[in-house]
Amino acid sequence: MDISMGAETIAYWSAILAVVAAFISLYAVHVTRTVATSGFQSAERVKSDTAGLLAALRSLMVKGALYTQQDSKQRDDASSPGSIDIKPERAVIQMFLCSPTAIAYHSFAADKGREATESGKRSEPWRAFGLQLAGVLQGGNPMSAALQAARLEKLLDGVTDDQLTAISANLEDLPGAIDKLRRARPHDVLTQVLFSMEDDSPHHVLPQFVEFLREQGVDDPEVDLLWASSTGRVDVAQEALKRGASVNVDAKTIIARHRALWDKFQVILR
Repeated sequence: MDISMGAETIAYWSAILAVVAAFISLYAVHVTRTVATSGFQSAERVKSDTAGLLAALRSLMVKGALYTQQDSKQRDDASSPGSIDIKPERAVIQMFLCSPTAIAYHSFAADKGREATESGKRSEPWRAFGLQLAGVLQGGNPMSAALQAARLEKLLDGVTDDQLTAISANLEDLPGAIDKLRRARPHDVLTQVLFSMEDDSPHHVLPQFVEFLREQGVDDPEVDLLWASSTGRVDVAQEALKRGASVNVDAKTIIARHRALWDKFQVILR
């Protein structure tokens, strides 16, 4: 009798274990398929690249703080034993700028710019995202790089889980991301300047004309915005936007607005 009950117990638990094993097997198959999907891989790529970018930005801030504590007479001497090297962080930012994740972020920034324009907002921090990243790569001491890094980290502070998912979706749907960039050009002064520089058009000298206008002392926030876009001066771009510069300004508008100086500029070119 005891032997029979023991056999039944073993059979019962064997059945339970078989069911558990089946569930584990099905779950493993589900996890494997999920990990293999392009959506999961895109999300992980964006998270990894974003974490790397944030680490580089924070490292720049730490090094910038350390820089301020050094002897002001020696801290800018690259040959000094205590010289602070920020090339590794800049290398990470350069890699990010040339990565597929950067396209996903540019598409996200393009959406933010378009939404700002449609809602009548004069400024949108994400419009300067690419310029700010490139600005960290420019020359300057570790403290100036740290200040730029702080602005970028503050911008990334506002990225929510839903927005991170949307950014990842841009990486998964590359044709869609490219289409977003195309549709956002009218809301991006930098790309307007670059795409208007055809060799057979007077617009290819627009940067020189904008420089000329500034030399003439012209007080025009949109001229300042165009100049900032072509030179990478994020601070000037932000100030121009605060003064009411429109991101929809184009070369024809600037030339028509300053026709007399344009004619004078044409004489100089000859």
